[in-house]
Amino acid sequence: MTELDKTVLDTAKKLAAYKAVDDHIEDGMVIGIGSGSTVIHAVHRIGLCQTQVFHSMFYDSKLNCVL
Repeated sequence: MTELDKTVLDTAKKLAAYKAVDDHIEDGMVIGIGSGSTVIHAVHRIGLCQTQVFHSMFYDSKLNCVL
């Protein structure tokens, strides 16, 4: 896979994650998030929302991140 292919794929994943959050996440919801390659984009979009997030935790085994 070329670098261009990887960029296009990552952009598609980002757009899909953003759309999913915009269409399905509402104030007051309790959500569970998986560990797939698109999750980082979903978490980022949730963070950009104008809603208040009381508690969130994220772990990516590749990045070793906790938010």
